[in-house]
Amino acid sequence: MKRILFATDFSENAENAFRYALALFKEEECIYTLLHVIPYIFPSDDLYDYSYTINSKEAESSFELMLNKFEKDISSKKISIETRIEIGDVEELIADFADKNQMDLIVMGTKGATGLKEIFIGSTTSSVVKETHCPVLVIPEKSTYKSPKKIVFAVDFRRQIEEAALQPLIYIAKKYKAEVLLLQVRGEEEETVLEAVSGLRLNNHLEGIPHSYHIIHDNDIPNGIERFVYENNSEFIILISRHHPLIERLFQESVTEKLVLHSTLPLLVLEDHKK
Repeated sequence: MKRILFATDFSENAENAFRYALALFKEEECIYTLLHVIPYIFPSDDLYDYSYTINSKEAESSFELMLNKFEKDISSKKISIETRIEIGDVEELIADFADKNQMDLIVMGTKGATGLKEIFIGSTTSSVVKETHCPVLVIPEKSTYKSPKKIVFAVDFRRQIEEAALQPLIYIAKKYKAEVLLLQVRGEEEETVLEAVSGLRLNNHLEGIPHSYHIIHDNDIPNGIERFVYENNSEFIILISRHHPLIERLFQESVTEKLVLHSTLPLLVLEDHKK
């Protein structure tokens, strides 16, 4: 049984994220914990904003309205729903709640993000990704559910990855019989020998899943991912952990450069279990 934490501010984009998660894990036994955090202050970010800040009684009413709206979607005996209202720091509470309650996944909606860089820079989502040890599924507000048939896994082939870290990827790929396109974006002068060696290690982890390796040249990593994703008509993109070199380089990229994903594709960030 999967334990899924859904962080909500009751906005339309939050509801869209919940709708996506219900569709993605349809027919699976899941316990959804719907968490609303009332912040001490009003952060300027992509998940919580002043206009949606409410008190505890209003939050209870909003949960009731939300569950009524999704009554048909959550009527399965395989789905259990619980709601929680907390007061405090939004990012810390979401991350701590997920870790302390051993959640399998955090689901968050974003609004107004115009690309992959915006998802990661200066937002509640980025803070949760950096703080938690739980995988995070990010659903941009304009994203609509499509069964993932092509998954782009943007990863540094030189990085050794524990199989445990790949379990969410393996689960989704097998459930939807999806093809996994492993992508390394590198600059013109970078070496490739170690990349191929690491690729052979990943073969063992992805046994039984159609997958292929792709190396493209682009000094702007987000631009390279964007180009590859759209050339290959992918419906889903995966990165691995906040401490992975690719994530670190994404944080360093200028937000004025070309954007990635344009608020349409879901993004799953996995936790790297290798210490």
